[in-house]
Amino acid sequence: MSVDSIFSAIKRLNNEASTLRIKLANKRKEEANARDKAMKAISVAQNTKMDSVRKSKLTEYERETKKSVTLAKEIADFEKRLSEKENSLFKEQEKLHKAQEEATAKRLKEDDRIRRQTDFKLQLLSSSVRTVQHEQSKINQAFPLLDVRLDESYDVFISHASDDKATYVDGLVDALTTRGIKVWYDKNQIAWGNSIRQSIDDGLKKSKYAIIVLSEHYMRKYWTSREFNAIFAKESIYGQTILPIWHNITKDQVISYSPMLLDINALNSAVLTVDEIAEAFASKLNYATNG
Repeated sequence: MSVDSIFSAIKRLNNEASTLRIKLANKRKEEANARDKAMKAISVAQNTKMDSVRKSKLTEYERETKKSVTLAKEIADFEKRLSEKENSLFKEQEKLHKAQEEATAKRLKEDDRIRRQTDFKLQLLSSSVRTVQHEQSKINQAFPLLDVRLDESYDVFISHASDDKATYVDGLVDALTTRGIKVWYDKNQIAWGNSIRQSIDDGLKKSKYAIIVLSEHYMRKYWTSREFNAIFAKESIYGQTILPIWHNITKDQVISYSPMLLDINALNSAVLTVDEIAEAFASKLNYATNG
């Protein structure tokens, strides 16, 4: 039985027990009144000298005594029913306690599984990052002129899935360029016949920041996965260059894709418009330049 169904049963039993308590209290009051009337009637009958009054009071005594006996039986029935309801309520509360303990244990077990899985992925990613840092360091020492910080021609590189172009990314790029921001966007930068991989590599090297439009499409694509790894490698060397946008995805999906992204503050397309996001980037760019 689910926790919700147990809650419903407890609520129903509480209502039924409350109704029985009210009825029981009323019956007890009626029985006390009948008993009180019977005692008063017999007292008057025993002390009066008038036969008519004695006869009337004896009749009243019998009537109220019978009423008191009937009410006492009803009270006993209500007490029995109330006891049964309270016993059922106690059993349901025990069930609820057990169900909550089982749910808590299950949740803790799942949390531990996710934590161990996340720790493992973090170890793998950290190892990859260290490898990339080492290789990049060797390249920069051998060819210092290739250091990407010396050649930044774009303010931002847009990493995205092609499926999201028409529905979201095109509008974001328009909002950025309208504000005078220099955007590397494959749709505009890769010319006919050019090498896609080489063009993307060049765009990444020449961009100060990388906006990643994280979506279900993005997480499923092979090419975006390679692009993501390259962006993260650059982030590990130069720091704070990744600007994520969560687009129609949940926190659990982000954890499943890359737990390390949770450490980077992200904007959400469900909360902010493309114009608001473009304004936020323009403010960040202005602060980085003049701050």
